[in-house]
Amino acid sequence: MPVSASPAPNAVKANYKGCNVTVLGRGLQTQPLDPTLFPELGPHKTLIQVGPVGVLEFDRRSLVVQVEAQRAVAADSGPFEENGTAAELMQRYIDKATGVQITAIGFNYFFEFVCDGDGVNFVEKFLDKDRMIAIGGPPTGAGFKILQSRGPYVRQLTIDPVWNNAKVLLCGLNYHLDAPLAKINIPERFAECAAEIPKLIEATINV
Repeated sequence: MPVSASPAPNAVKANYKGCNVTVLGRGLQTQPLDPTLFPELGPHKTLIQVGPVGVLEFDRRSLVVQVEAQRAVAADSGPFEENGTAAELMQRYIDKATGVQITAIGFNYFFEFVCDGDGVNFVEKFLDKDRMIAIGGPPTGAGFKILQSRGPYVRQLTIDPVWNNAKVLLCGLNYHLDAPLAKINIPERFAECAAEIPKLIEATINV
């Protein structure tokens, strides 16, 4: 999902890199990691079930369960989708892993911001350069985090520099939901958050 700022010096383009759905909960199990739950994804590449850890990998999708950490992560490096495959992966797993008590869920989206120019102006959009000089000198790169309330979610926007590359910044968006209902519809919730992502990214790079 490429999104570009208005044509101008140091214009910024946002490249979508992938997403994941992270569930924290009690009663997670590795046994339900069954490739036949996801026939539309084709043959699986990896299936590992070693004690409290399970890994199921397809071409561009994966599901990892860490029982002791009480965490399951469904990842998708395919194209941006409002109704994400990662959310469907997680829903089918949760439906089969009966008895799981979800304590929190996070929807995470990852982007790479690429600056057409030298990248310095993009940093200055968010930081007061004079204040940086006062505490030791001008930054070669900088990152920050913003927390915002979005209905039932806490939305976190992070932007971080890439070492020795002023033209690239990494952007992450996290929607965190505490103690969701046991019968939560994960794809529906995912789509609810994903629907605002394009406009939010466009607003960020055009700030």
